Amino acid sequence: MSLANSTKRPGVRRSRLVGAAVVGAALALGSLVTAGSARASEVYPRPYTGVITVAGHGWGHGHGMSQYGAFGAAQQGLTWQQIIGFYYNNAPVISIGNPTIRVQLSAPATATTTVTADSSLAASFGSGHTGTMSLVTKEGNGNTIAAYRVANLGNGTAALQYVLSDWKTWKTWKTDPAQINISSSAGALTTTSSGVYRGELRGIVSGSSSLTSVLALSMDNYLRRVVPSESSASWPLAALQAQAVAARSYAGYYLDNPRSASYDICGTDYCQVFGAAKEYPSTDQAVADTSGQVISDGGKAAFAEFSSSNGGWAVAVAGKSYLVAHPDPYDGAALTSSGARANPNIAWTASVPVSSVEAAVNAWLSKRNKPSIGSYVSLTVTSRDGNGDWGGRITQAVIQGSKGSAAVPGDTLRGLLGLKSEWFVPTNPPNPRSAPSYPRDFTGDYKADVLAAVGTTGELRLYAGNGAGGWQPTQVIDSAGWNTFAKVFTAGTWDADAISDVMAQKADGTLWLYPGTTSGALGAPRQIGTGWTMHNLVFPVGDFNGDGMTDLLARRASDGALMLYTGDSQGGFTGSRQVGAGWNVFSTVFGPGDLTGDGKADVLARAKDGTLYLYPGNGSGGWLPRRVVGHGWNAFSSIIGPGDFSGDGRNDVLARTWDGSLYLYPGTGSGGWGARRLVGSGWQIFSTILP
Repeated sequence: MSLANSTKRPGVRRSRLVGAAVVGAALALGSLVTAGSARASEVYPRPYTGVITVAGHGWGHGHGMSQYGAFGAAQQGLTWQQIIGFYYNNAPVISIGNPTIRVQLSAPATATTTVTADSSLAASFGSGHTGTMSLVTKEGNGNTIAAYRVANLGNGTAALQYVLSDWKTWKTWKTDPAQINISSSAGALTTTSSGVYRGELRGIVSGSSSLTSVLALSMDNYLRRVVPSESSASWPLAALQAQAVAARSYAGYYLDNPRSASYDICGTDYCQVFGAAKEYPSTDQAVADTSGQVISDGGKAAFAEFSSSNGGWAVAVAGKSYLVAHPDPYDGAALTSSGARANPNIAWTASVPVSSVEAAVNAWLSKRNKPSIGSYVSLTVTSRDGNGDWGGRITQAVIQGSKGSAAVPGDTLRGLLGLKSEWFVPTNPPNPRSAPSYPRDFTGDYKADVLAAVGTTGELRLYAGNGAGGWQPTQVIDSAGWNTFAKVFTAGTWDADAISDVMAQKADGTLWLYPGTTSGALGAPRQIGTGWTMHNLVFPVGDFNGDGMTDLLARRASDGALMLYTGDSQGGFTGSRQVGAGWNVFSTVFGPGDLTGDGKADVLARAKDGTLYLYPGNGSGGWLPRRVVGHGWNAFSSIIGPGDFSGDGRNDVLARTWDGSLYLYPGTGSGGWGARRLVGSGWQIFSTILP
């Protein structure tokens, strides 16, 4: 049974919590949410934990009546007339009598409804109900007939069938639409799947070969199943009466505006629930007490939407004078028998994996023939409705990805995140941020330094920069062993401090972090990964995806795929993904930091013919168009990007020739170079100048 968890809107499925969101404990908020002004754009970056946490209000769109609000109002003594007046802006109430309504039971092409055979059944044919015939319970040979159904034979033909050991066709009907009707003189049909239905079952094959099962019955009999499906039969009578009037109005609207030529309204939560709930004396009384009564909109039944919970503030609908925004003191007022708040939806929390959001957003875009946003980067809330906590419900937002962005309305965002309503706010604490990775600083003086391993001895030396394109005295960090690693490279500011760190991969593929210290020495190593033999090149890149934390790029040996490994700013990883293909055409790839002056991490790659390419990063884990920034760079045996070595505020490049000369290529800040100059000699002794 549905306990007031519905939201009504034309052609939009009722809001329900899906597997992507795990609802947590309700927040301790008052029953009346106070008004607040709409806020400026709010930007929520991708959480480093990989899970978006939110707090929210309400379940559903918040239009019209809150079902839990009706419960609370009834507990406080309001009549159904007062409840309806409160939620529908005192719109007039009129009578439409007890008309017949046609309810779609099954969507086209799904299994037909099967009726248990009994002596009260009769069949007729076509929309004019011609050729009425009784449906017997036995064949002429005495075999017992168990059930009847209307089936689709294809080619626009409907068949009346009965079952013994298998289904047999008794009579067919072929017009457009091909319609066969089954009714009972007792007024009710017993189905094999959904219990007892009051009314007449119609099987309709229309146009194509799809079959639709439709139940035609009086409005009040229809409501006898709807009301207990939408609200708990244990609720106060006034709440159930208000539910009956709202549901009758909603259904009455579709009598005037049928969803199809074959039926007026669907029977699922896409419309309002005509479920398998039993009929109850309390809800039967609510229907009878309000028989014929509907909310009027210009003399006809109004489109009287309702939802489980508005969270404390009803939402306006443009062009509907009876659906206006106003605070709702009743939404959280209802109490259980133990005195606890009855409404679990007025305030809630949820957790949504980022991976689920990425999949949902990209699938939504694909259905609209729009390009993927790639990996999720951030959510920007651009507008809210201005009512209640956090500025109210989200009306517009932008989801930013590594490849692009998508503007989404608030209700679409709710669906993509799998939340109860669009009235929510992300609650992740601010992401921890890495200190800048450039310049490569190992001493704490904010000047670019260089580490190099002597090939013959494995000695690791620190060449501390003086901040003006020269050097401070050389320091030996470790006397041996640094020529035994499969790979050694600087990691930028990989852990929580502002000092650059070092990573080393052993022959067995394990990856080790050596934290930097302000003394220039390295701290005790710890293992942070395995399986790194798959890569033939790994280098630091700074914050490549825009989350504020230092990342690595690695080239996969098997196919040249370039992989982004995102850091957590605490010395570990948050994940990895491919950001490029075919990078095995380059003999050297490294990260020089921001070379173009836009504040985003860039990459330099040298082709085997010596051409040097600049790949500007877009700041969100992707690329801007590459361009050539040099030729003849195969004259160098090693190229690194230490950051601003010259002290002019622009990132530079250091390049070693095959004879050991070390040159500074000062960056211009726009992706080019100033005149190079010699800053060292004898550097051929080093097997590795750490990138």
